[in-house]
Amino acid sequence: MERRVLNMSKIYIEVPKTTDMITASVPCGKEEDYLWQFTVMFEESDYLQKRIVTIMDNNCDDGGEPSIQSQIVKNGNDRKTRFEYHIDQSDLKADIVIDVFFCKENRIVIVEW
Repeated sequence: MERRVLNMSKIYIEVPKTTDMITASVPCGKEEDYLWQFTVMFEESDYLQKRIVTIMDNNCDDGGEPSIQSQIVKNGNDRKTRFEYHIDQSDLKADIVIDVFFCKENRIVIVEW
């Protein structure tokens, strides 16, 4: 009986309020020979009184269209939002969770796979 051990990895990124965009790269694939890249964009509108997080990924494909997700960050949910990604192809399998927190002085991005 084959037993697989799943190793979860996590990246914590502290983003100053003066930065509007970051990119996080996650190795995936059997040999970790692919980089699944996620560009996280922050928008804080004083006029609308909203905080919006948008994430665009490279979809691990050369020439594939990226997927784009946006969410409004509310005070009621601890100024946190969660994005989940899953890929299941013959040579590539990965589950990624990205949490974004808005703090008083900065933002925290946590990428877990």
